Amino acid sequence: MIELGKIQYTSPKGSENELYHWCDLMNANSEEEYQLLSEKNEYIKEAVDELEKIKQDRWLKEEYLKRQMAIMDEATQKASYYEDGLEDGMKQGLEQGIEQGIEQERQRGRLETVTNAIKLGLTNEQIHTLTDMAEEDIEKLRIN
Repeated sequence: MIELGKIQYTSPKGSENELYHWCDLMNANSEEEYQLLSEKNEYIKEAVDELEKIKQDRWLKEEYLKRQMAIMDEATQKASYYEDGLEDGMKQGLEQGIEQGIEQERQRGRLETVTNAIKLGLTNEQIHTLTDMAEEDIEKLRIN
């Protein structure tokens, strides 16, 4: 059994052993250590290259996931804005519809009043005073 923590205490003669280099690779903490070890053995160089690929792949995966999360957050935010806008638009449309309906009823009631006043024989001036409708418009209704 090899204790990796104790490998640093190996004698200089033992440090030239290939197994020692592999143990050093397991203990390496920096890119510089990886590079020094990869110069000593072609198989260690291949292992270091593979480790580098794995690190890059992990970084790329993390970057990809971060980007995907940002895209999903943006889509959620847009959907929320759309829902808020839709709700505001519906509310505004309803208010406008109610106002228009009230105004149409006023106009209908006003026309009915003018028509009834004409039937009663009131003059255009009297109807104008009663309804505030222009005398020209009253005359048009009288003709029709």
